[in-house]
Amino acid sequence: MIGCVLSIVWACNSRSTQNSYPMSLEKNAVLRLSSILNSSEGHSMSGMELAHKEDNKEIFKVDLPVNETDERPQYGKVYRNEETGGTIVFYDTTIEGDTIAPIGTADLTTVIHDWETKPDTTINYCVHARGNGIYTFYNIIHKGCHCSRHDQHPDGYPEYAPCLVYIKPGGKELLITWGYERSEREYKLENKTAASQPDTPSQYEVQIKEEKPASAEGEMDAVKSVWLTNKRTGKVFRVCVTNPMAEAQWGNMNGDQSDAIDVPLTQIAAADKAIIVPGDNVKIIVEGCPDARNIWSYIIDPYTGTAKQLPSSEGVISLDSDKKEIIAASYGYDSDGRYSVKKAYSLEGKFLRIVGDKERE
Repeated sequence: MIGCVLSIVWACNSRSTQNSYPMSLEKNAVLRLSSILNSSEGHSMSGMELAHKEDNKEIFKVDLPVNETDERPQYGKVYRNEETGGTIVFYDTTIEGDTIAPIGTADLTTVIHDWETKPDTTINYCVHARGNGIYTFYNIIHKGCHCSRHDQHPDGYPEYAPCLVYIKPGGKELLITWGYERSEREYKLENKTAASQPDTPSQYEVQIKEEKPASAEGEMDAVKSVWLTNKRTGKVFRVCVTNPMAEAQWGNMNGDQSDAIDVPLTQIAAADKAIIVPGDNVKIIVEGCPDARNIWSYIIDPYTGTAKQLPSSEGVISLDSDKKEIIAASYGYDSDGRYSVKKAYSLEGKFLRIVGDKERE
């Protein structure tokens, strides 16, 4: 699925008193636009419907000068607002596993509303083309959950940002509005190309939270959740929630040289440890010991919502960022007793080779 990345830089260098309304009116308008976009109807509203939306002329009014032209943004170029210094950059990229079929993602870095004066903050969004040159921005939340809306959006539920962008005919100018009268701002295309901001493991942080403690009788392990934070964009989302009733997969693994096997995110048995895997695409290794004997190790791709369980019983020993390999250990028994053996796997969980000889205590 082909998409575009929108990078919006909303700087706080200056503020216009001419375009500012009392804070309560602005906030009410923004909240109303957010409510519209995040309603069931709002998810599928066309650009023309959104371009002429009005509830109260004094509080909420969108009146963008759209026509039949369905303009696309110019990718990798900077659109700048001279008044604030804010910029918007669209990037053409690929997005997998999104039921909305976005045309890309978007980095927004700016003061979002007139009343906000915090320093520049980058926020990442997907870009939803509504037609007639109108675009909205969202992030996927509740990824991997089974809430009441899961059937409608099996790959995660979209949460929309309360703003609209209109690309003017010709693609060299755009308007952005937050839903209150006179909040429109014009951005003009600059000649320079925007610098790309590739994802790196160092910009992410992973945390484990306890959702439900273990039972007092010890019959049920604690339920934990794994969360991923993009430190560059400030976005946080839940990767998975453990299932103490998850079934063991050892019987489905094919011998000593088995590859990792696919498991649903709902079948992550435990999460006592979580680490970021170095590589081109961000992955997380989650490990736990639900049976008080074996360490269960999972490779999770948080953006596709997929997981694999490694055929290792003693956990991950090391990560080789140069070779892009995972080194994990397993125990076994022979005529001399118990031993451990290390194995190398690709970042996708494919068995590569045995590392070294058997080790004994």
